[in-house]
Amino acid sequence: MEQAVQFNRLYKDISDSLESTQGDLSSLTLDNQEGKEKLSGIVAQLASIKSHFDSELGLLQENAEWENFVIAFFGETNAGKSTIIESLRILFNEESRQNLINSNINDLNEAKQTLEEHVVVVKNYIEQVALTQTTQYQSLQNEVIKITDIIRLESSQRVKKKNIISLFVGALLGTGLTSLCWIMFGG
Repeated sequence: MEQAVQFNRLYKDISDSLESTQGDLSSLTLDNQEGKEKLSGIVAQLASIKSHFDSELGLLQENAEWENFVIAFFGETNAGKSTIIESLRILFNEESRQNLINSNINDLNEAKQTLEEHVVVVKNYIEQVALTQTTQYQSLQNEVIKITDIIRLESSQRVKKKNIISLFVGALLGTGLTSLCWIMFGG
């Protein structure tokens, strides 16, 4: 309601200023007839303006709703209308905007908590998968070591068999060659 009083005072000040100006102009005395006519026209015009202003002021005072102050913004797309409106909402600390911010902060905190819980679940799952994979890898590595040992053992046994066969053949051939050499060369 204080706004209504301030606007009514402003309107009265304007009306009083128009009346004072009209009185000041009327009190002027001019010797020139053309100047007097122009001054009289200005005073009459000022009286008409004041009369129109006073009637409009009366309508405003009767029909104004000071509890709800409405401003309309219109213009081209991307002209900055929303920016101005949001700036005014911030400037006047609009209650509905503040409530929306507070509810969004609560939603954000809840989302953060939920996300942190999900991160813990995912982390535990990844740790379990990593542990399972590590166990399977170690088991596979042990199997590879066993197979490698078996291959080495079999390879070693084959080499031993080849060496024994080679020795035996060599011995047979060596004895046979020695006998042959004795026969041929008269040893």
